[in-house]
Amino acid sequence: MGLTQTTLNGAIKLGDQQLVLTAYTAPSLGTGVNSGNKMLRVDGEWMRIVDDSLTPTLRVTRGELGTVAAAHNTLATAVYGLSTDATQDNDVKGANVASYGVSGAITVPTGPSGIEFLVFLNKATAAAMTLVAPNLDQDGQILVITSNTAAAHTVTATNLLSTGTANVSVATFAAQKGSGLKIEAARGLWNVISATGITFS
Repeated sequence: MGLTQTTLNGAIKLGDQQLVLTAYTAPSLGTGVNSGNKMLRVDGEWMRIVDDSLTPTLRVTRGELGTVAAAHNTLATAVYGLSTDATQDNDVKGANVASYGVSGAITVPTGPSGIEFLVFLNKATAAAMTLVAPNLDQDGQILVITSNTAAAHTVTATNLLSTGTANVSVATFAAQKGSGLKIEAARGLWNVISATGITFS
């Protein structure tokens, strides 16, 4: 069957064992020893689907395939299918991906330096996001913020975005899927490593 992409229809907390997807069609398990299990990946966390009889509401077990359970926001990217279709292996056990479907604060992740933490902006209209300064002990932590929608999102980090020519406060994304910003924590600021379709002010 392959994997099918959808989104979360509502945020879920760390301990939730039930969630709702925007759309879901139960994959066929087939027969035989290699038929696999029904699996769901939300951001970087894999979950085993244990009951899909009330589709698109699912009961799941969290933190499967070596990943760690985490809270996920509404409109977080989700893919589902059989475990035999899965190919992704996450460097930091699935905690390195976060999606945002509403305006608000981007949570600064904690984890090892040098790991890229992926932030996806999934709001259909322009999201107004904020970002605080990294802690002084987070030097080398990398955030990659990418737009999955054709909307002019903004990320405001007041005087914290160091472009190489100035410290600025706002990164505005072009209203195009794939606009992105890669930043690295350094001495309490976010150094801009690369920017595609971004204007700064």
